[in-house]
Amino acid sequence: MELPDLGQHCGWSTCSRLDFLPFHCHWCGGVFCQDHGPLDSHHCPQRHERDVKVPVCPLCQLPCPVRRDLGHTPDFAVNAHIDRDCQSDKATRQRRPKPVDPLVCVRAKCKKKELVPLTCDECRRPVCLTHRHPEDHACPGSRAGLAQLTSAAASRRATKPVSAIKSMSVGRTSTNVRSLSVPSVHSSRQLSEDEALARALQASLNEGSPSVPPMDQTEIDRLTALSLQESLNTSSGSRHPTATQSSSGQSKGCSLS
Repeated sequence: MELPDLGQHCGWSTCSRLDFLPFHCHWCGGVFCQDHGPLDSHHCPQRHERDVKVPVCPLCQLPCPVRRDLGHTPDFAVNAHIDRDCQSDKATRQRRPKPVDPLVCVRAKCKKKELVPLTCDECRRPVCLTHRHPEDHACPGSRAGLAQLTSAAASRRATKPVSAIKSMSVGRTSTNVRSLSVPSVHSSRQLSEDEALARALQASLNEGSPSVPPMDQTEIDRLTALSLQESLNTSSGSRHPTATQSSSGQSKGCSLS
C-alpha cells in the first residue's frame, strides 16, 4: 500500500521513486532518492563548483587521497588508510596479530579452553578433552608414526613368506631324516650314517618334486631289507677269507714243526 502523502518522489527524470527518506542536494536544491543522491548520479550542474577537500585521518592527521574517478567516497579512503598505512599506536595495535592463547585447543574452529592444561603426547600442543586423541586434531607426530608402522608392516609381510618357506623346507628335511634314519639304526647296526642320510635326502627330494610320486612304507621296508641283505652278504664274504687265512697259517705252522 502506497502513502502518497508521506515522503517525496525522486527528482531524476527516469526514476520518480517515492522515498520516505529523500536526499536533498545542497548544490542544486533537488530532491532525490538514495541511488541518485550523489552529485555524479544525478548529474548536478554545480558539481564542478563544489569545494573539494581531501579528508584527513583522525589518528595520524595525514591526508587520505580519494579516487573519485573510481567512485570512492572520503569515508572509504579514510578506512582504507587506517587499515593499511596509518602509523598511529591505535592503528598498529589493531593491525597487530592477536597472541595465541596457550590453553586453547589447536583443532580448527575449536576455541575450547580447559581449566587444567592438556597437551598431546605426540606433538606437545594444547588440546581439549574432546580432541585429545591424535587423529582428532590432525597430529603431525601420529602421521609420522603411522607411516613408520605401515612401512615396517609392509617389510615384515615381504620377508615373512621367504622365511616361512625356508623353515618349512628345513623342518620337512629334518623330519624325513629322523623318520628314516632312526628305524634303520635300530633295525640294523650295519648301516652307516652316510647311507641313512643319503636315503633321507632321496626321500625328501621325491616328496618335494611333483613329477615323482612319494614312496610308501612298504617300499621303504623293502629297500631297507635289501640293504640289510647286501650288508650281511658283504660281512659274511669278508669273514671267509679271514678264516681261510687263519687255517692256512695253522697248517703252515704244523708243517714247519
